[in-house]
Amino acid sequence: MTPLPPMGADIDFDPGPVIREPVRTPEAVRRLRVPAGDEVAPFVAEAVRLVRQECTVPLIGFAGAPLTLAAYLVQGSGGSASYPEFRAWLVRNPELARELLDKLTDVSIGYLRMQVKAGAQAIQIFDSWAGIHHERGYAAFGLPYAARVLDALGGLGVPRIYLAVGASHLYPQIATLPAEVISVDWRYGLNRCRLALPGKVIQGNLDPAVLLADDQVVDATAVRLLGDGLGGAHIFKPGTRVAARHASRYRRAAGGHRASI
Repeated sequence: MTPLPPMGADIDFDPGPVIREPVRTPEAVRRLRVPAGDEVAPFVAEAVRLVRQECTVPLIGFAGAPLTLAAYLVQGSGGSASYPEFRAWLVRNPELARELLDKLTDVSIGYLRMQVKAGAQAIQIFDSWAGIHHERGYAAFGLPYAARVLDALGGLGVPRIYLAVGASHLYPQIATLPAEVISVDWRYGLNRCRLALPGKVIQGNLDPAVLLADDQVVDATAVRLLGDGLGGAHIFKPGTRVAARHASRYRRAAGGHRASI
């Protein structure tokens, strides 16, 4: 959400993001500015520089995808699991939607370039609400704009990661994106993801619920997940202290499988 206030959006958090005045009319869309990258959030660039000085762990920069940012702007305070107002708005106002998405794309490109310039060593784009859309809707309003952002970062020498939540039905389209890494839905088997996303590094997550089980269950599930991810580069990302405790065991069980924990 960081790039939206410099564009002119009035945002609060309660606890999630709330847009005080939803952007739904031509006038509201045209009032939004397209600030330069270094104008968006200079404190982010400074934070990246400070972290790089103190930490040897590779630093990932990130931003929301244009489609997801648009979902927040249009839906306003009435967020839900499916964003019905936003989806209806896209259908009723396709040209206005493209105008909004063009602006968000330009701002996102500048914001991410700024992070790389400050020292980010990889970039991840979060398309949190991509999965609520039908294939046709994503093809019209999601894919082209995510592709533009990722393509604009192609010459910067950093890996590009794309994450779309609950979007396994969109994998044939997502496979065409110019991203080196695709973060996949934990509800979709990694062996199937490998087939759907040829040539991509897949980033597959352990089911979060498993982490509430005992160590034996966590071990067995993680080893099975690593096996499912065989056949190419795979980033294993449990993201918790529980699973990290068994990192060496997972690597041994994977039989030399390329994994990052």
